[in-house]
Amino acid sequence: MFRRGLGSRRRGWRVVMVAGAVIAVLGTSMATAGAQPAAPASRIRTTSAVSLTSPAGKLDRSGVRPAQASVSLVGSWPPGSAATTCHFVDLIGARGSGEPAGGQFHGLGAPVNKMISVVQSQLRNNGYSYSTFAVNYPALSVTVLKPDSAQIFAWETAMMNPVGAAQALVDYFNHQVKRYLGSISQGVSATVAKAKSLHRSCPITLLVFAGYSQGAMVVHQALLKLSGSVTTCVKGALLLADGNRVSKTRAMEYGTSLARGEGIETWIKQTAKVGPTPHDVPRYVVGNSANICNKSDFVCDFNFFTGIHWSRGFKVHTSYAVEKNGKFTYQPVLSSAANAVGGNVVLDLIHHGEGCS
Repeated sequence: MFRRGLGSRRRGWRVVMVAGAVIAVLGTSMATAGAQPAAPASRIRTTSAVSLTSPAGKLDRSGVRPAQASVSLVGSWPPGSAATTCHFVDLIGARGSGEPAGGQFHGLGAPVNKMISVVQSQLRNNGYSYSTFAVNYPALSVTVLKPDSAQIFAWETAMMNPVGAAQALVDYFNHQVKRYLGSISQGVSATVAKAKSLHRSCPITLLVFAGYSQGAMVVHQALLKLSGSVTTCVKGALLLADGNRVSKTRAMEYGTSLARGEGIETWIKQTAKVGPTPHDVPRYVVGNSANICNKSDFVCDFNFFTGIHWSRGFKVHTSYAVEKNGKFTYQPVLSSAANAVGGNVVLDLIHHGEGCS
């Protein structure tokens, strides 16, 4: 039931005991199709004149604005074209925990901006236009997930006191994890509404999503909430350090984490029986979704071991994009995953009439 990283048979028996204690502590009680789209509006491609015209082609730039959450346009190619024309691809990115809503990466955050820029480059190189949007939501810092000394002690001594370890896990979920997850629902609502709005305005434009940390959870949950014709236009998803990752995900896997690794929300909910376990990415995007996670990442590869050694897990989680003297360096895995997803999007445009199929 518990995943990897415990390192010995003794630790394995420890988590079996704790799993039983969790159940004893908590009990078993804790256990549309869309409307037909309008006629497609004009789109920009640099290699030919626009062939389709319609006043319905203007993009909805206002997005959706639930409390403290919105999705805003941050750039397009060719420049200045997004306000009047549909594009071949709309990219929606959600920044990670603690990253600024503005700044040099326009609210995307460094890792998401890097992945999206790789996809953008592939689109430009093949003459396809695009618009890019950022999800603005209150992404709390990952430091709120730091377990306290009592919780760590309880997990370290689980062999002697499995009930105490189970109670500490539930306490950790209720006081740290829930706080961390608190703003995600706002981002999910904004993302779903924006995707639907874009699809209504430009019903043959492809959609590609990218997110990091909490942002990956926003994207993951938004994909699960989408339905109807819009899902036929979702052609890619990049999920970096996804706290909703499930064991042996159907998504393409990148990074050093083992396939059986799980995200922090998935692992704790499944282990402590504190709510329904998150679902894997939906089947309509499985063929071109990427899960990117490195071993011992505190958010996407969680277990008791990473909980006890939280500082190591934080370091892994924040190592995908590292700033030094004003310059960022990125782990190559970001480009590898983005090249795979972006390449598949371009192939889809080439082989399926440059629209949803």
